[in-house]
Amino acid sequence: MTAITDLVIVGGGPAGCAAAVMAASVGIRSVLIEPDALCAKLQHIAVVNNVVGGHTSGPELAAAVAEDVARAELCEVDLGARVIEVRAYDDHVAVRTDTGRNVSAPYAVVATGVGPIPVLAAPWLTVATDLDLPTLWGAKASGAAGGSLLVLGADRPLGTFLRTHPTLDATVTVAYPQEDDYKVDEVRSDARVTLLPVAGLSVSDVGDSGFTAAWFD
Repeated sequence: MTAITDLVIVGGGPAGCAAAVMAASVGIRSVLIEPDALCAKLQHIAVVNNVVGGHTSGPELAAAVAEDVARAELCEVDLGARVIEVRAYDDHVAVRTDTGRNVSAPYAVVATGVGPIPVLAAPWLTVATDLDLPTLWGAKASGAAGGSLLVLGADRPLGTFLRTHPTLDATVTVAYPQEDDYKVDEVRSDARVTLLPVAGLSVSDVGDSGFTAAWFD
């Protein structure tokens, strides 16, 4: 059986939630589908200083956004479901989830946010096949206090991570391909950061002590 609505929203981060609230404000019904909690990535952000509303931490902002969505009576929130297929037709969009649900709507918003670049898509990077490297936004910053972090790549989440952990007492080594040097402008002046432009880098496992990296320039 297929559920029919006006708008289907894939992703329950800040963008997806904003779409749901805005749609409800103009009388548009929506179904918002999110495999985790609403604004789950905000739970890892200790400090925010660039959002409206006076919110000062990620969890506080996430709670406020969730409350706004809960007040949007025209929005149905489907948590714990992951969208596995989106098909666009001339007059509607059909979405299927891993829970077997089908949703159809004239319009769709796909707000799935950022994700890590697969190793195969980063020719400068070689990672042992049995390694599962954590994402930066999922890192537990408190566990790195007084230690060091190796960040692979210099894309936008790096600046966000450093801004939202202003008291992080760690050395952050950022390895990135030389052609991406322009991407480190946001963090170049951060005293915690050591920039490491490389031609190539390989990461391997050394057991309980963590990872080891070797590079060439």
